[in-house]
Amino acid sequence: MSKLPQTVKVCLWSYDTDKINLSNANDRILIIMNVLNYGSEDAIKWLMENFDDKEIKATIKKSYASAWYKWRLDRWTQYYKVSPKWKTRIEFILSKEKNCLALHKQIKFFHFP
Repeated sequence: MSKLPQTVKVCLWSYDTDKINLSNANDRILIIMNVLNYGSEDAIKWLMENFDDKEIKATIKKSYASAWYKWRLDRWTQYYKVSPKWKTRIEFILSKEKNCLALHKQIKFFHFP
């Protein structure tokens, strides 16, 4: 994988595609999400030829449903047999905060009255 084809670049309209690094995990997630959500048949074909199913499934699973067009999410959850872990971004953020609170209690930080 070297350069992004034009069919993929149009899915990333709000990003500077010249700065996207295919070796960067966050950039790879961005590509997967945008191509599956906005991509043409050609863009999706390129994605499936250049990213393995395991990585695509993991990206869908780690996402939140409100980041998707409903009909696209339905298509990909049926195809890959996985669903987003969270319904909304707020749910995702709150899950992270709960983990932080649990960790806080485990290591017994200073408590001030």
